[in-house]
Amino acid sequence: MRQIVSNCLEKDPANRFQSARDLAFALGALSQAGAQSGSAPALAKRSSLPRWAILAFAAAMLALGIFAGRLLQREPSAASWSGVMLGGPERAFAPRPSPDGHLLAFIAPDADDFMQVWVMKPETGNRVLLTHNRDHGYAWNLSWSPDGSRIYFDRNEDSPKGVYSVPVLGGEEQLVLESAAQPEALPDGSILLTRLNAEHLKQLFRYRPDSGKLRAYPVETSEEPPRAFPGGRQAALVGTGLGPGVEAGTHLFVLGLEAGTLRALSPRLEEAFYVDGTAAAVPSRDGKAVIFSLLQGNSTHVSALPLDGSPGKPLLNLTSQVYSMDTGPDGSLYLDQVDRPMDLVSFSAKGGRVERLATLAGAAAMDNFAVLPDGRAVWPERAAGRVRLLLLESGKQPVQLVNTAEDNTGPLTAAGPGEVAFLIGPVPRKTIALAAVSTGRITRRIAFDKGRIDAMAASPDGGTIYCVAGGMVWAVPASGSAPRKIRAGDSIAVDAAANALFVVSKEHPQSRLFRVPLEGGPETEIPLTGPYRIGAPVNQDAVRNGRFVTSLGSSRWYNPPGIFDLSTGKSALVKLDYTGDFWRMAWSTDGNVIGEALGWNSTMWKFTLEVR
Repeated sequence: MRQIVSNCLEKDPANRFQSARDLAFALGALSQAGAQSGSAPALAKRSSLPRWAILAFAAAMLALGIFAGRLLQREPSAASWSGVMLGGPERAFAPRPSPDGHLLAFIAPDADDFMQVWVMKPETGNRVLLTHNRDHGYAWNLSWSPDGSRIYFDRNEDSPKGVYSVPVLGGEEQLVLESAAQPEALPDGSILLTRLNAEHLKQLFRYRPDSGKLRAYPVETSEEPPRAFPGGRQAALVGTGLGPGVEAGTHLFVLGLEAGTLRALSPRLEEAFYVDGTAAAVPSRDGKAVIFSLLQGNSTHVSALPLDGSPGKPLLNLTSQVYSMDTGPDGSLYLDQVDRPMDLVSFSAKGGRVERLATLAGAAAMDNFAVLPDGRAVWPERAAGRVRLLLLESGKQPVQLVNTAEDNTGPLTAAGPGEVAFLIGPVPRKTIALAAVSTGRITRRIAFDKGRIDAMAASPDGGTIYCVAGGMVWAVPASGSAPRKIRAGDSIAVDAAANALFVVSKEHPQSRLFRVPLEGGPETEIPLTGPYRIGAPVNQDAVRNGRFVTSLGSSRWYNPPGIFDLSTGKSALVKLDYTGDFWRMAWSTDGNVIGEALGWNSTMWKFTLEVR
């Protein structure tokens, strides 16, 4: 009996009984042996019990053995991460530790709200402002030189202004390469960076400052820059492949810097990018995995994805977006947590008081909205991984617009007097749908295969839908006829009174604005003489009565609203009693402006691996 119990409690499962039947057989054999020898009368008496009783007892003993065995073979507690919020200014983000881990570089506003580069001692919170220029745009992305003596960074406004560097010990910032962004310094002195190519896409290049040579890689980057592996022979990035022979779609890629090969480390990420649009990637310090963060719904999941193809390992679950991540020399993880609440607001073009129409908890800045002829607005909302269009009216609860279980989302536009055009179906969303506002019923579907649609507008009668896809503007007949290419562009607006399409094109040194007649004819450029520049992408209802309302490019923390006079090209700031980062704006039917305004709350964190 002692041996049977011992076998039930074996640490190694292979040495335990493999089934209740095996255990019953051992008990039966023991009882028979006891009865024959006369040395175990109690057990001999037990052998006369029914077979079902012996099996039940055996099953109970086996379960006890399995439970005890698991207790005995329990592995040490799983690794956990301990996080601490770092000091520094409010609204700081993009933390990047120095190569030796003694300093931390990051982006934060200066005393007058201009976004600059800072350096901090993480242990004490003591910090120094490194950059002071306010004329070349806001600082955004950072990278340390391999020896830790300089910091590379970019400046942006309406378009990338250039990659710069600044000594860590202080000094003047120096231009490295104009009209470039997203720097990542490599051990050999070269720099990975992005530039807008002929299709207005952020293509990845390798730049050698000593020779001025640029090498292009077949990939468009996301908002987070590429990150080099230890040794500088590979880089991790989230992006979209370009050209033939490259795996299509948005992926987490590992790029071989010498051969220029792209290897997708994750499944296609279109669904996540269409729904949430935020991801960051950084190689682990041992070079064996990529640490990857992805916003899904209301939380951010951080995982380690091994290069050998083995399953990913979850690391952290966070309740805020992560804009940027990096690892320290000891393997610790540095990241920011960013919250961007969004309001839909209304205000007079003369400035003054702002009326908050709605707070859009499930919205994202990549979406546009549509103003209907009756003054109501239509907006995409994200909830539980799904997207739907909401009809917003001041003083009332939003209601669902389209009667369908399919995803329906932006970009969107009012199409004629009583319809709305939008995207429908699963990613990559190659179908444009039109729905009646009065009933929510879908009236037409139009197939579109010219790339991901980033902006949409419509002719006054709704007969033509204008789309921006792959850096080009297309005219798509609502009848379903073949689309027609118009010109290169990044965002669009339609002026019904002028019967014209207005196209914004991101170019160096600043964005340009073109007027294209809807009924054909030569385009004309509208010279934007200043003092401001176009900031965020424009909305399709941004032009009316010769005035163009848009976000203004700024080096400050928030982009303010402004108006361009299309007859002179001059711009003016709209002064409001409200502070926010204005994104897309449109004229409402009462002559006021409706706009989306984002707040910004961000903190920097350090997570350290602990084994308990």
